[in-house]
Amino acid sequence: SQSPDCTLQHNAQPVEGDDLILTCTTEGIPPPTVQWFKDGYHIEESERYTFSEDGTELTILNTHRYDSGVYICHVTNLVGSSSCFELIDVWYLPYIGWPNCSVSDEPSPGYFQEGDQIVIICGASGGNPTPELYWHDDNFELLDKSCIWNKQQPIYELTISLCTWELESSDNERVYTCTGKSDASSETYDCDTGQLDVKYAPDSPMCNMTVENNFFKEGNEITLICISLDGNPLATLQWVNTSSGMVITGSTPEPGDIAAMDILLSEPNNPYKRGEYITLTCTSSSSNPPSSIGWYRNNTLVMDSEYETVVDTYYIDGEFGGTLTQVDLEIYLTLNTIAHVYQCAHSCS
Repeated sequence: SQSPDCTLQHNAQPVEGDDLILTCTTEGIPPPTVQWFKDGYHIEESERYTFSEDGTELTILNTHRYDSGVYICHVTNLVGSSSCFELIDVWYLPYIGWPNCSVSDEPSPGYFQEGDQIVIICGASGGNPTPELYWHDDNFELLDKSCIWNKQQPIYELTISLCTWELESSDNERVYTCTGKSDASSETYDCDTGQLDVKYAPDSPMCNMTVENNFFKEGNEITLICISLDGNPLATLQWVNTSSGMVITGSTPEPGDIAAMDILLSEPNNPYKRGEYITLTCTSSSSNPPSSIGWYRNNTLVMDSEYETVVDTYYIDGEFGGTLTQVDLEIYLTLNTIAHVYQCAHSCS
């Protein structure tokens, strides 16, 4: 006869959702009988707990976090009894929806401004072992900001990584990503800040002229160009005639453009007089279908009035089977109209 003895081991690190097999290797003459316990409570066979024919192997199907604990194999024969135990720690992911990213409220409605302080927070609730959370940029480099990594709040089972810094113009349109990792999975999980909208001032405008000096002859044409680089939003540019006070405002550029504006200045060969009518003619290039032409006064579409009237529209055969469009604008010269700049634009639908 020999008193019984046993050793207990399991097949792999248990992860929630996997099956777990615990094997109790026994010795003793006569061969001992086996009983299983978890945390001091006897384990009965069920849908999730199954035993081998000799009882030395316990299989736990579809393990979950509550299967963690101390498992005991108790062996008994006519000579005596003995026990062996194993601590099982089931790994599991944080709760659904991790990680969760949040951005501090914008000081201004819907956007930040250069110089504002921003705080970005990445959090996860639960998880065994606790997850690791890291903020990084588009190049997967850790943020070189003032950051606190993987701070634990045990009472709430929270893991938090946060970064804070003073916004710069280079942060505009940036997206910062938090990546979560857990030993309970080979996958990574992400959330991000969304594209940041950081307002900042544009560069000072640069003005160029397409002539070599500042002296012009009456009747000559010159083009003045004004450009402002960068800025969010892009700059709206204005040309101001300091003699007459006339202001021409350019349209606000779309994102991704540069703020640029040019105007064509010309002086007529013969001066016009107040009270006269003049006719301006705009002719499009040949197109099919014919172009539509609109007249603009200081970048504003001209509508028929007592001073300005579109008097005639002509369609003329053009090259390659196309059609030229010609539109005449009649202007009654007053003190209000002689200081304006008129332009025409055509479009082909």
